[in-house]
Amino acid sequence: MNENIVGAIITFALGIVVAYLNFLLSKAILTKQPEKYAISTVLRQVIQIIYIVAVYFVSTVAPWDMWYMLIGAVLGVTVPMIYFTHKLLQVNQTVKTKDNKKEGEDNG
Repeated sequence: MNENIVGAIITFALGIVVAYLNFLLSKAILTKQPEKYAISTVLRQVIQIIYIVAVYFVSTVAPWDMWYMLIGAVLGVTVPMIYFTHKLLQVNQTVKTKDNKKEGEDNG
């Protein structure tokens, strides 16, 4: 097995952690202050960029090839977001349902 794959797997796993933290951030903002959800989008992008830049600089001293590490990092933050976006859509529908019930209770 190519030893560079180890670096890709490590950065992929850390990318999943970053994607999960982004999901938790988005979920918290969506449930508490849905009108400020656009802020979470910007924060998520900044966190992802910081992670990828950190991987770039760490790869200069790591024993693995930079490209393997960067590809692992990019896939790690991108691929899990498909699942997390699906979960956020479910949270969004729940928040909308709660808001509709509250509005109906106030009017009725």
